[in-house]
Amino acid sequence: MSALLQRLTAWRRARLTRRITVPAIIVTLLFLAVLGFVAFRLGQRAVIEQVDARNRQLAVQVSGEIATFFQTQIDTLRLQGDRTLDTSDPERQGDALVKLRSQFPYVYNDLRLFDAGGREAVSATGRLTDLVTSGAARPAAPGAPDPTVLTAMAERALVISPVGFRPITGTPYVTATLPLLRCDPDETPCAARGALQAQIDLRSFWTRVDGIRIENGAVTIVDNTGLIIAHPDRRQVGGKIAETSIAPLFAGFEGSTTYTRGDTTYLAAYAPVGAPLGWGVTVEQERGAALRLVGTIGWATTLATLVSALALTLLLSSLIRRALHPIDRLSRAAAAIAASGDLSAGPAVGAPDEADSKELATLSDSFNQMIARLRAAQEHLERWNEQLERRVNERTAQLQTVLEIARLSAGTLSEQAVLTTLLSQIGRLVEFDAATIRLLDAGGEHLETVAVEGVGAANLPRRVALANSGIHAHVVRERATCLVPNTAADAEWQASLGPNAEIGSWLAVPLVAQERPVGVISVYAAGPGRYGPEEAALLGALGSQVAVTLSNARLYEESVRRVDGELQTARQIQKHLFPARAPTLSGLDIATFYRAARETTGDFYSFVTPARQGEVGGHGRDVVDLFIGDVSGKSLPAALLMTMARTALYAAASASESGPVETLLRANEVLVGDMPRGSFVASTFARLDRQAGTCTLVNAAQPAPLLVRAGRTTLLEGPGGHLPLGIVREPAYEPLTVRLQQGDLLLFYTDGVIEAFSPGGELFGFERLEATMVTCDHAHAPAVVESLMAAVGTWMGSAPQHDDIAILAVRVTEGWG
Repeated sequence: MSALLQRLTAWRRARLTRRITVPAIIVTLLFLAVLGFVAFRLGQRAVIEQVDARNRQLAVQVSGEIATFFQTQIDTLRLQGDRTLDTSDPERQGDALVKLRSQFPYVYNDLRLFDAGGREAVSATGRLTDLVTSGAARPAAPGAPDPTVLTAMAERALVISPVGFRPITGTPYVTATLPLLRCDPDETPCAARGALQAQIDLRSFWTRVDGIRIENGAVTIVDNTGLIIAHPDRRQVGGKIAETSIAPLFAGFEGSTTYTRGDTTYLAAYAPVGAPLGWGVTVEQERGAALRLVGTIGWATTLATLVSALALTLLLSSLIRRALHPIDRLSRAAAAIAASGDLSAGPAVGAPDEADSKELATLSDSFNQMIARLRAAQEHLERWNEQLERRVNERTAQLQTVLEIARLSAGTLSEQAVLTTLLSQIGRLVEFDAATIRLLDAGGEHLETVAVEGVGAANLPRRVALANSGIHAHVVRERATCLVPNTAADAEWQASLGPNAEIGSWLAVPLVAQERPVGVISVYAAGPGRYGPEEAALLGALGSQVAVTLSNARLYEESVRRVDGELQTARQIQKHLFPARAPTLSGLDIATFYRAARETTGDFYSFVTPARQGEVGGHGRDVVDLFIGDVSGKSLPAALLMTMARTALYAAASASESGPVETLLRANEVLVGDMPRGSFVASTFARLDRQAGTCTLVNAAQPAPLLVRAGRTTLLEGPGGHLPLGIVREPAYEPLTVRLQQGDLLLFYTDGVIEAFSPGGELFGFERLEATMVTCDHAHAPAVVESLMAAVGTWMGSAPQHDDIAILAVRVTEGWG
């Protein structure tokens, strides 16, 4: 082996071409190998990122569908439970349960209705065909209270059982226990009237995960213990995921990870379903399957690299051999020149030499003899190179300064900031005793002095007509640099900027943006000849860079002023849509408040006196309608929707002599056809009837009004559905009527009050709202509003207002109850 290595070394050293060719080929091969490896790794990373994004999107999508499915079933159960409370007849209640199972045969299985004591009252269990054939569910035999039902009613909250699996089919299900709440306005706290328990079939989850095709992968649904509920491979259902990599999923967080199960590595993403289920969705794919295409491309790239390396090796070998061929003749010529000292001497061809690298040996001997004769010329060349390098370095530094100034100027859209940066940095390019920046005004007829520095700055005129600007006008109109080596001898300069007997140098360059002049930069230095073509070129380069930034800054500031003006106009117009003052009504003390989070608001309120009402005893109207609401969205779009919603509600209330339900339905007919898709209106409509001593209200997705009486608070949520306006054509609303007493306080408000954030990100919430209202038990309505906004303001502190706020406070003073 040693002898072979010595022979290879001797072979390489024998010729100069071999000494160059072998390392060049080795370096080229290494470069191609590294390049191919980097490209392969980048491709892997790109594919992994794409697969991760797809998996996360699928996980979030499936988790959202699960949450929507479950919320729909719970809402259906809640609606059916409310209906069962409308009757105490067990047969009618049983018919309702059978009907529910018939309508959703693949969702609900066993249904049980429990009374207020937690005992089973009616059940619809067993096979659906048997229940339908018999015509009704059977009343339950007396028994002990169900602990789960008692827990749900005591906590007034939905209880979901762990996932179970049916013995034969293996399909998953959960048992949902829903307390049935129905309270009088004066009842606090609200006690449950019973409970409805249902088995919810989850087999539809199997169909959903089966429908998502992922090569060598799957979508998995798990509960909060890691139990697998749905998986395309049914053998996995009922097992558990014990991978610590997706532990954040069980804490309610989404993310992505890579883990190994068995001998297989998976790329996985996960997303939580959320309350009340606390489940999660994982999407996984084998890493090898995801990167299969990258592997194929990698093999193709490797083959192409090998072919390219072979071709490059042959090419390098040929080129180096050809390139080094003249060295032999050059060596002989160098020997002849060294011997004669005559550079024009012809080449001398000597006898062949068998020594290693004879070409280099000959060149070395010859050039050693030539060094003595060329040393003097070399020293002169070195001195010249040093001067040239110094000039190049200075020029490079100046150009870098130009780019740095342009970068600093482009970093802001404020015209004054650009000017300040430009003027403070000019001294880095050219020395000056005074510098001035003048810009054309909007009409292009005057030059305005916008920035000055140095001697005589205070004496310069602020604004000069372009026609009277002399030498400056020439620079602007001709868009040409003007260089004055001696100001004392230049008549045009003296006429424009003199008289000045002192000798100085002056340089001015135009500022041009999009082939239009916008101004001029000028510098002055004492003494003649201080500026030349290099300074002019540097200052001109700087001017061309900064002129575009100045033009953009002006356009930006003009657009900002225009948009601000339009927003202020919109705000003033919208302000007139709110009542100038609360109506004066006998027996009522009313106060109002609103504040927009931005320039315009999406909240609204108003008062309407129905056309059939007149004066009573000369003291005020018997009946007054009021409504308050909030539209979806923010800023100008929300302001436009707010105008539409307020107009529809006001028109419906003014033209209607019927109750609040009919008024909301009439307004909804207008909004549901005209509002943009995805938009809606949340509103509460209330009628105050002094003669009847009542308040009748309907709530359409607005925060429930608050009744404060004798130091106690009650949320007036009302029965029935609470869908917002503008979504469906025939929503179902039910009124809530409350008998008022003297001293009662009614508070209507939008969600901007309860959703006010503290600096730490915590909501103001209902509890703080109720606590604040209790302290205002006997205050007048304006004082109530003032106290509430003071509490909200203290809570928010330095945090910005997140949402619009609107408040209506009504205090019953006399003649009610």
